[in-house]
Amino acid sequence: PERFGMVVRRASLRTFPDATRVFADPADHDIDRFQESALFAGTPVAIVQRSRDDHWLFVLAPNYAAWIDADAVAEGTRDDVLAIYGFLRKALLRKPREVLLPPLTPEQRDWVRRLLLETAAREGLDEARAAQVADAVVDRLKQDTTEQPPE
Repeated sequence: PERFGMVVRRASLRTFPDATRVFADPADHDIDRFQESALFAGTPVAIVQRSRDDHWLFVLAPNYAAWIDADAVAEGTRDDVLAIYGFLRKALLRKPREVLLPPLTPEQRDWVRRLLLETAAREGLDEARAAQVADAVVDRLKQDTTEQPPE
């Protein structure tokens, strides 16, 4: 695949490019038969195909391949997606300690800021507050990420 993206909100992975829920028993709504799995925000994916209606993407995730709501994926270059994924893993998991990541480029930080603002707008959050949060995240990303995290 030559298209890549990052999941920006928890989203279902579906058997078909359709959100229709299907149950084995009409009285039992516990298990949707067409929901295969789910991905969390921050998961990198390779985009294999887009549905005819442009609402769905068939993606390859590290653990699964299925259809996902296109609005749940921010597209980016392979390098940008992997750089941000690497940074998030280091920042959130703080392991493995021996991995050193270079700082994100200004373009990659701009991409993160745009992604945060787009997500906030889509969720109906206050624009000024969203900008404040996005700026704080970008400021944090500007710090040298090659240092080892504290104990």
